[in-house]
Amino acid sequence: MPTKYFITGILLALLAACQLDADEAYFPVNEAIVMMADRPDGFRQLWHIDATGIHTDWEATLGLADADLSDMTTTGDQLWISSGENSMLYLVDVKDEQVSQTFELGTFQPHFICNGLDYLLLADTVEKRLGFWGKASEKMVHEIEVEVIPGQAIYESDKFYVQIGNRQVAIYREQALAQLNEVTFDHPIYNLQLDRAGRIQVITHADSQLYAAEISYNSNQLKREEVPTVYQKIQFSPYLRSSFGKEWLDDVSLEEGWVRTPPVRRRLLSGAEDFWIDFFEAKAYIQRNDSLLELDIRDKTILRAVPFSAKILRVWTLKNFVDE
Repeated sequence: MPTKYFITGILLALLAACQLDADEAYFPVNEAIVMMADRPDGFRQLWHIDATGIHTDWEATLGLADADLSDMTTTGDQLWISSGENSMLYLVDVKDEQVSQTFELGTFQPHFICNGLDYLLLADTVEKRLGFWGKASEKMVHEIEVEVIPGQAIYESDKFYVQIGNRQVAIYREQALAQLNEVTFDHPIYNLQLDRAGRIQVITHADSQLYAAEISYNSNQLKREEVPTVYQKIQFSPYLRSSFGKEWLDDVSLEEGWVRTPPVRRRLLSGAEDFWIDFFEAKAYIQRNDSLLELDIRDKTILRAVPFSAKILRVWTLKNFVDE
């Protein structure tokens, strides 16, 4: 097991048992959710979900226009938004609901962004280049030209995994800012994810059929070749065990309009077009019939619903500690 998962388990156990005094205990909750979505008109918008409601056009609250939005990633309790249109990075304080800092990138257009330990990996799809932006130095420290258009990326333990073209994943070591390998797939890449064990899962597709493959973290090679799946989408739970008695440990998938989860592919809701899971709070956000439904996974109760005709792109959660 990677060291970081062992340490994380210890920290979660300590937090679960921690009491600041004899009368008070504190435990984490997901206080807010920020969702980036693709509208039918081609522009993007931000949704802000908290106890007060599900709020659309949150970018206007931040003083940003819909044309400013390209991608987003997270670091701690802050949110990074990239703008390919303006060649800008925006650092957002979600608690205060405002942009706290802005950074100009010159001619670099960050259409995709991924958070690492010390760097943000940026992808410029127009000039076909990658950029490593130092969070401590607050500047671009290295750029790499690539032969084909770069895209989405994920980060795991000092390595960036970035889509290059339709069928390749390039692996870069963060501290060396250098490429380690490039893995090629038979079908176009649909999605990159990490599962609960930190394994790199690559979902590819051919028309409506999805395929699942896996890249080995240790060898930087293809560990499991593409095999057909029965699902149209899957989201892997990040949790190996429940430390606070509420985490949802099972993966969730979309199969023939049904949002399902083990055991025995338990059905949560039918007629679904898309979904995103808050595994920490055991809630599902399901797109169905131009609506966004908030669902309690455990008892399948619909908690809230709002009009929603966009496509879910990225989601981020803000944790906070509250009195038990």
